Amino acid sequence: MAASISSAAPGRGGDGELIAVVAFCALIIGAPLVLSARYYDFTVAPREAVLQIGTAAIMIIWLVGLIAKGGRVLFPAGFNYVLVLVLFSGVTLLWAVNPWEGFPRWLHWAVAVAALVIVGNLQSKGAVLGTIFASGVLVALIGLLQYYVGLDWFLQIPGVEPASTFGNKGFAGHYVAFTIPVGLYFVRWGQWRVAALMIGGYVVAGRYLLLADVNAAYLGLGGAAIWLLIYRRRWAAVALVLGAGVVFYWFHPPNELPARLELWRNGARMAIDHPEGVGLKNYKIIYPAYHKDLIIQTGMHTQVEYAHNDFIQFWAEAGFTGVALLIMAIIGVRRAIWRKNPMSPYAVASLVCMAVIAGLSFPMNFPMSPFIGASLVGVAGS
Repeated sequence: MAASISSAAPGRGGDGELIAVVAFCALIIGAPLVLSARYYDFTVAPREAVLQIGTAAIMIIWLVGLIAKGGRVLFPAGFNYVLVLVLFSGVTLLWAVNPWEGFPRWLHWAVAVAALVIVGNLQSKGAVLGTIFASGVLVALIGLLQYYVGLDWFLQIPGVEPASTFGNKGFAGHYVAFTIPVGLYFVRWGQWRVAALMIGGYVVAGRYLLLADVNAAYLGLGGAAIWLLIYRRRWAAVALVLGAGVVFYWFHPPNELPARLELWRNGARMAIDHPEGVGLKNYKIIYPAYHKDLIIQTGMHTQVEYAHNDFIQFWAEAGFTGVALLIMAIIGVRRAIWRKNPMSPYAVASLVCMAVIAGLSFPMNFPMSPFIGASLVGVAGS
């Protein structure tokens, strides 16, 4: 079976689908390049706006084309689990100290669900998968240009360069790591020119990951490799394991590990003290009451906004009910997309990488991660 990045002609939505595919791929490539120094979180608000407005416009164009052709909306496998989880996340704002703090985050997650539906209904899923890979390679390439030739087009936080377009090389490394496993689909199934192009992309991405030296990214790729072994795609797993082995040669325990462990312990304490949850993105509002032990243990006085573990933070914010729904969603999505189509194992490998990184950092608090994650579920589940 041969595949190419632009495989499959426009389908259910006719011309509307063609426009939707092109626009959606442009959004994946373009959104990571958007940032503005006018905002404190200079990579967050601008990208959320672009992704939300862009997704809404694409949804309208696609639906108009679909209706014109007499088609109907199909919901990808696993959609129900994701929808319930996101809806409940919004419900937690009803008892949050500051619901307006969490509403923008919930709105963005809701837009990610819309992206899941769009991708799940597109016939040109290969285009979406290839664009996700290309986006990660582009981010890596910009980081390399910053390091080697002094490219200064994008704002970077001093001390954490080369940060590409993410302000911090750690966040850029996370993004590159969870976008590149999908390229293995084209290496395996693509024509030789496409496979050669993907291998070149892996060289660029691998060099940036070595330069950024982000431990969570290494571990995420290791998790993706283990997934592919479990799935019995051994050739792909060997490729990832070899790549991960090279970077693990430079691996060292992070200096901030004691602080991370204390953050996780405090997050768990917050979750136990608030079984109903404190409300989406209200972790940082409640956290000061738990900060004393962190100061005593590590001398860290900085105000903490994130638990540096998305699962613990979600537990604290959505409570025990939210965790139960999250577990159900993970199990349900995994069962729904198991061997769904030839792209599924590679899309899931990227999702596994993202999940590992989420267990060590906070990627789901940034715009691109839930958007790309939902797109991958859409590819794998239909």
